[in-house]
Amino acid sequence: MWSKRVDSAILGGRYEAAPQLETYDGLEPRVHPWVAMSAPREVRTPVVSTDYQGFRRTPCGSGTVDSATPAADGVVLGGSFVFGVGAESDAETLPAHLARITGRTWRNLGVRAGTSTHELVAALPFVEGDRQVVVCSGANNLIAALQTARPHDVYGPLFFEETLLKVGARSMHDVAALIDGQARPSRGGSPDVPPAEGVDVGTFDQRRGQALERQLRDLRLLTRLAGGPEQVLFCAQPFVDKSSRSAVPEEQPLLGLHDRQLGESWERIREYALATWPRYTEELGNRCAALGIPFVNLPASAFRGWSFVDRLHCRGEGYRQAAERLAAAL
Repeated sequence: MWSKRVDSAILGGRYEAAPQLETYDGLEPRVHPWVAMSAPREVRTPVVSTDYQGFRRTPCGSGTVDSATPAADGVVLGGSFVFGVGAESDAETLPAHLARITGRTWRNLGVRAGTSTHELVAALPFVEGDRQVVVCSGANNLIAALQTARPHDVYGPLFFEETLLKVGARSMHDVAALIDGQARPSRGGSPDVPPAEGVDVGTFDQRRGQALERQLRDLRLLTRLAGGPEQVLFCAQPFVDKSSRSAVPEEQPLLGLHDRQLGESWERIREYALATWPRYTEELGNRCAALGIPFVNLPASAFRGWSFVDRLHCRGEGYRQAAERLAAAL
């Protein structure tokens, strides 16, 4: 993702160390009804396959589970970590490993670049029927809040917000005409996207607190839909501090390339997020306990061997270890 704006030398290093990342970088998000954005629909590659809704297909036993499957034993919600960025194939994602370990069918509802609100919307058609809900999340809410340039008092910040604001400033007919290559003026004019300069979006500490509260708000709502806290398991996904993985030589260059790929603006966000991540996940665990929701923490330092392809995503071996922890909690 975002590979078109990245130095080719950086990308070449990533792809040499983990060839599957070239496929993921090419899966640019698509605007999608209800969940705002998703992976492209009906992708079929040796690395990734998606269904008509852009959700990833999951091998389970002798079949495959996706959003069209009438019923599954459970759903797994989250962002790109649940989608499985970095996995060598559909069979190496977190839900796929969870299916093999538990002997149950799991629906992968990972929304790349999604926040907890996207996760909640994604779950709506399935959560009453599939019942068991695993949420493996946390980082996207925090990072989206730290990088936003605008106040979001109602629904909260999201990734690609400037792009979506530009699309939202034009009528739907204008957007369709522009895509078709037609120069069609807007009827009645289109409001400009208001500039973000000078807008008070709060300090990093304030935005961090807001991100946590939005995560818990959506988790409370999800718990009601699922029929009670005993039906939900919340897992705080790993967020890699490079120093904690110094004993894994395969990961070190990939972590550095990931930072360079995201650019200078990422540096301040990364340093703040990593410094506060242990406290953030601890507070998430305490708040889940108060709600009666089982909680699992997945610190990156607990993973054995080459597990990560960047700060937020695993290769198949890392997803397998995560699935083991989740299965034990279930």
